[in-house]
Formats: sequence, C-alpha cells, structure tokens
Amino acid sequence: MGQRHLEGQGHDFRAPELGAEVPGSGTKKPRKHVIEIRDDLGEVLCKIRVADLASGLAGADMQGVFGYSAQLQGQNMSGAEMYWAHLTGADLSFAILTGADMRGAFLNDAICRHANFRSANLGRDNLGGRTSILGTDFTDAVLNGAILDGAVFDDRTIFPKGYHPKSHGLIHFNELASTEAIAKAHKRKK
Repeated sequence: MGQRHLEGQGHDFRAPELGAEVPGSGTKKPRKHVIEIRDDLGEVLCKIRVADLASGLAGADMQGVFGYSAQLQGQNMSGAEMYWAHLTGADLSFAILTGADMRGAFLNDAICRHANFRSANLGRDNLGGRTSILGTDFTDAVLNGAILDGAVFDDRTIFPKGYHPKSHGLIHFNELASTEAIAKAHKRKK
C-alpha cells in the first residue's frame, strides 16, 4: 500500500496516499500512477494516485487534501472530488475545474485567474458548512454554471468583470457573522 510519510518533532507518521487501496477492504482501485502536489518552494505536499497520467488530476480523489500554496497552474482537475480541500494560497491559474466537487473547500487567498469552474460545486457541504473564498482572485475565471450558493467572500475577493456575487447566493464575511448571530438569537427565543 502506498504511504504518505510525514516527519516532525521526533515522530514518524504514516498515512495512506490519497486514492490508495483501503486496508482490509479487498478492493484495489485502478489508480496506478502518482502525481505529486508541490508548494511554491517545490516541497511535496502530498501525492495523488491517478489512473492515467495523461488525464492529470481529472476525476482524482483529492478530498480533504492539504494543499497550502499548492502549485496547480493549468492542471486538469475536471470532475475531481475536492470536498473539504484546503487550498489556501494555492495557484490554480488556468486550471480546469469543470464539474469538480469543491464543497466546503478553503480557497482563501488562492489565485484562480483564468480558471474554469463551469459546473463546479463550491456550495455548502453536507453539514451546511460554507466554502471559503476570502481574498481569492477570480480575475477572468469562468464561473458560469458554477454553484457558489452560501460561499463566503470578503472585500479582497476579486470576481470576473460583471459577476455579482450576491445574485449567485454568496455571502459577504461581515454579513455572515450578523446573519448567524440573528439565527442563534432566534433559536434561543423559541
């Protein structure tokens, strides 16, 4: 079984690679090739198992991946499972994310210039949590058909020209705090 190897403060942690065989399950996934995700300093953040290198990360299981400052420029991640992915500070410029499931992801301060999010789901996760796009740069990104309902943005978030976040169900960070406080106060009165 493939392993991710993490070392720190005298401890040796070993965790299965994403997309690897689940121990004791008896099922083998047809994911034979590995793509390394690196940060802006060239350090390997994680390894993703894929069925075909030519398809890149399309359809890859990247759920919960920690990709702080990941360099994913131009990567094909169409249809990838990126539920709860932590991609704070990642560079996704020119990436293809059509149909990707990115519910509950953290894209804070990510660079998404010219990325294609057509039909991607960046809406609420199964627990009602919100996708965070605080300070994300979507300059010239394709957001047509993307689900962003409930995603949280702030004044630093840059949207494509003509894109109106509130008309697509996004909520400003400052409004989120007051909206949730009102909801909690309402529940206490009942």
